[in-house]
Amino acid sequence: MRAPLPLTTREKQVLRLCRNGLIPKQIARELRTSYHTVKNHLTNIRHKLGAKDTHQAVLIDYVMQEYLGEP
Repeated sequence: MRAPLPLTTREKQVLRLCRNGLIPKQIARELRTSYHTVKNHLTNIRHKLGAKDTHQAVLIDYVMQEYLGEP
């Protein structure tokens, strides 16, 4: 398994909102951006983390933050 690529600040924001249970339309409203921009961020996040889907990306993020102490 390869090391995850670093996420941008905005990608981290999107991922944290997913982790808090928001769906893409809600994230778009919260961040005042378009739904399609959020979907693009989620695609980039999945690619960078090597995740198969958004749920797996959220889990990877949780593990990295809680157990590895990464921001």
